[in-house]
Amino acid sequence: MGNLTKNISQHELKCKCGNCEVQIQSHELIIQVVQEGCDHFANLLGIERVKLIITSAARCYEYNRLPFEFGGAGSIDESQHPRCNAMDIQLFAGDVQIMPSLVYAYFCTKYPDQFGVGSYKTFTHVDSRSVRARWGLV
Repeated sequence: MGNLTKNISQHELKCKCGNCEVQIQSHELIIQVVQEGCDHFANLLGIERVKLIITSAARCYEYNRLPFEFGGAGSIDESQHPRCNAMDIQLFAGDVQIMPSLVYAYFCTKYPDQFGVGSYKTFTHVDSRSVRARWGLV
């Protein structure tokens, strides 16, 4: 399928289990939020667009319960990924990754009172939950 935004394609939003049809839909708020982050860093760096790698988007509950390298929510069923409103992302300017802590800081500043934002060593988690949540390495 084609691009939904300058940086996001529909196929990137599917569960990676290979056995289900779970995916973030094109109308979901999380797509808009992540694209805004991509646009911000492209503008900041004076480039046409950053490279976005979505390391994880939607997950079915079965796939979400598998052990992941970085763990999951306190109760794995509380994860925002099966709710189809979360993305784990990496942003790059050319071959150089924009530090996840900078991406985290952007989202925390842009949305100080809403959404979930987590900082990890190699990626940033962003979700469009209705209440504010913050965590991770900063």
